[in-house]
Amino acid sequence: MSGFDVVTDALVDFAGAVDGATAELGSLDPATPMAEVPGAVPGTATAAAAGDLAIRLTVACQALAETLAEVAGAARGNASTYGSSDGRVSQHLTTVGGAP
Repeated sequence: MSGFDVVTDALVDFAGAVDGATAELGSLDPATPMAEVPGAVPGTATAAAAGDLAIRLTVACQALAETLAEVAGAARGNASTYGSSDGRVSQHLTTVGGAP
């Protein structure tokens, strides 16, 4: 035996943790705190950049959340694929008498 073992439950647990991070990112609203900057430092380059930064942070959070959702989906898909493959191989080995 090669020693290679896939713990599908760990993949599912990982996907759940990633879902939690995705939800946290989805609830972030970087634009709200940045909206106060122009009033705090009117007429400055910081004030002008605050709006742009708010948009960039919002887009970055959304993009990261989407990517994490894909990672979670991939982990679940891999767990399912490994589980199905192991089941089919185990059944085949049992059928042909090769399973211990």
